[in-house]
Amino acid sequence: MSVATVNLYGLYWFYQQWKAASRVSGDKLNAPVRAFFAGLTSYFLFKRIEGFGAQHGVQLLLGPGQLGLYYFLLGALCRLPDPYWLIPYFFLFLPLLPVQSAVNRINQELAPGSYRNGGLSGWNIFAVALGVLLWSLMLAGVFMTKSGSD
Repeated sequence: MSVATVNLYGLYWFYQQWKAASRVSGDKLNAPVRAFFAGLTSYFLFKRIEGFGAQHGVQLLLGPGQLGLYYFLLGALCRLPDPYWLIPYFFLFLPLLPVQSAVNRINQELAPGSYRNGGLSGWNIFAVALGVLLWSLMLAGVFMTKSGSD
């Protein structure tokens, strides 16, 4: 979903994870702000998930420091000039995979028979369609600008 939605889903994912972390811990965490600054706050979220997972016998496949660093570096590489920023931008979701896997295992541990989101909802389809439009416009802009400057 992150790739298909030009990483808008990544922003939503961070928002939902911070909301859940706030609910679980009882701390007043500003989920929208933390999600917006995900490159800077990802380590702290991953550390919370690691701690909560440890309470339930679930480990992250990589440490929160490594995952946070990878997410930050990929985000920083997205500032490269055209068209090179496309490569790290396309892979920005990769550090989130082990975290989502841990979250899924924690949820399975806490609520074994609970609903798992395994399909596409109408909103998901809408977001993908919007993402395809945005990708098309971005790629057209990158390559039109590139060919116009030659």
